[in-house]
Amino acid sequence: MRTTNIRFLLATIAVSAMGMASNVMAAPLTTSPAWSDSGQSYHACNAVNVSLVPQTVTIDLINSSGTVVSTATPTLAVGTSAEVALGSGGDFGGFASCRFTTAKNFTIRGNMTVFRWTGTFYDSLAVIEAH
Repeated sequence: MRTTNIRFLLATIAVSAMGMASNVMAAPLTTSPAWSDSGQSYHACNAVNVSLVPQTVTIDLINSSGTVVSTATPTLAVGTSAEVALGSGGDFGGFASCRFTTAKNFTIRGNMTVFRWTGTFYDSLAVIEAH
């Protein structure tokens, strides 16, 4: 009798936890910081939806002080991507990182790319995957 009560209690707790978990946002994916020179290169946060349904993701570009300097919350169709960046003239020199927040972080892939204008095209200086 006592074993049955314990099993029932554990099953009730497990089902309750599953119900609550569906309403909680997943831990954000983040990149490590990367450096860019003001006017010579810039940071870009890129996200792609790898799921089979549309996903809404908040993309934040964060400076070394922890301040969000650029943000967007697009709803990405299946297989599409979005970028948040501070381009020429609006970028800052120094370190920055990217944060990607969605309800299910396994449905989004993200990275930070540091681009440099060569005079004729943009060159990728660094690509950092979000984890």
